[in-house]
Amino acid sequence: DGGGEGMIGTIHRITTYDILLNDATIQQHANAWLATGDPSIGVPTSVDLVLDGSTQSFGLLVKNLGQSNILTLTAVTVDGVNADYFTIDTALPLNIDPGEEIDLEYTVDPGGANGDVKANFSILSNDALNLEAEVQLSGLIRDPQISIQTALDFGASDVEVTQMIEVQNLGRARALNLGTLEITGTDAAKFSASGPASIAVGGSGNIEVTFTPESSGGFTAQLEIGSNDPGSPVTLVALSAFTPIDDVFLSAYDSMISADHGGGAGILPYASVLTTPAVFDGANIELFDFGAISGDATFELILSGDPVAGGNNGYIGRADANPENSLRYEQWADTGALGFTRLGVADNTFSAPEAASPTVDTHVTYRWAEATSTMDLFINGIATDSIAGAVFEMPTGPGHLGNVRDGGNEGMIGTIHRITTYDILVDDATIQQHANAFVTGIGASEFKVNSIDFNQASGLITIVWNSTPGAFYAVDYSFDLVEWNELDDSVPADDKVKSYSIPSNLLEGEIKSFFRVRRP
Repeated sequence: DGGGEGMIGTIHRITTYDILLNDATIQQHANAWLATGDPSIGVPTSVDLVLDGSTQSFGLLVKNLGQSNILTLTAVTVDGVNADYFTIDTALPLNIDPGEEIDLEYTVDPGGANGDVKANFSILSNDALNLEAEVQLSGLIRDPQISIQTALDFGASDVEVTQMIEVQNLGRARALNLGTLEITGTDAAKFSASGPASIAVGGSGNIEVTFTPESSGGFTAQLEIGSNDPGSPVTLVALSAFTPIDDVFLSAYDSMISADHGGGAGILPYASVLTTPAVFDGANIELFDFGAISGDATFELILSGDPVAGGNNGYIGRADANPENSLRYEQWADTGALGFTRLGVADNTFSAPEAASPTVDTHVTYRWAEATSTMDLFINGIATDSIAGAVFEMPTGPGHLGNVRDGGNEGMIGTIHRITTYDILVDDATIQQHANAFVTGIGASEFKVNSIDFNQASGLITIVWNSTPGAFYAVDYSFDLVEWNELDDSVPADDKVKSYSIPSNLLEGEIKSFFRVRRP
């Protein structure tokens, strides 16, 4: 008595025998008991109602699970918070034959109410084991009711663009009042939204969402729409957009790297640099000299790719002098993350969410500290992850990019736009500064004509303008600023400043001459 192994429940009967009863007798005794469960009522314990605010009719399925006796429903009582909304329409008492079922019909009339609805049915019958069967009913009257798409993708755009999201009010009696339109998430600043304050019953309206690109890359955020919809007081719409890389961003980065290098005598000379994009299809390689690297090192890259299409791993590159060391665009096997490997020792994988293999053009920095055997990872200038105690050497000297070998099965699919290697530890602030030049485009030369000079000795007129390496320009002249004549429409630029000279005798007899430079 008072022990810790007690039963909770009721023992209605016990009969003991000092012999072995046969199976038939045990079944006979059991049938005598089971007969008291016939008739037997069968109803659901709960019902979820789909309510729209109008007067609606429903049916509750009631079964007679017995095999011999008629089930008689004598009465149904309704109680609960919203009992007054419910009316039982089926006439009672009602008989249900063994094994049969009926719909107990009832009506819900909320009388213009809104929000949650709750009530309980107590169904009285001649089921001796369940004289009063209980059914819980609940639902939500969504009036007004918002209907809107769950996602909006702007696709690729390098200019400001606005798209519409249609909002519908599926309610029957109330206007849909929209509250604050708030944009949240990582790239919330890239998006803005405005829309109507209210939408009439059965009507629709548009929310204008604007994407304003200020840098290259992929951007995500979410639009939070507040409303008086009781079922969805805050509705979310996922926003996404992509701005492809533009020459101006790479030009800004190149300008900063070149300025720091200072022809090898600047404040931060690099060991090697890649300024022509290397494109990889999963099988090819591109030769690259990583420069003289020994001990501490920092490698900056601008790259993007497809880790899913690229197999179970993908090389960034490795050198011939120490080929057992490699940087990985996707670490083995199908990790979808950046990493680095020492063959036969360890496949080091960065685990931070931001260390995922970039699918949009991204500034990625690997920084190796020899003294602590630590590799730091920076994504768009932000310190993202770090692996300490690793066995590794940064690639040094001639090597290749994109695969373990030409035609190998560990190739990257994507593009490495830039590589800048340093034989030192570049500090966090400088890495951020370099990344900012690429991400924002700040530092790129303004496209303008710097000077037009006439050299009497040579008879040449020389035009000088800021340019983008790899771009082509057209040079025109005019005598009246109305009619323009083309001198050359394919002037290539291989640096940040371009000069173009023409003999002055082309313009003999004219008092004034005007020149312009344009992108054809």
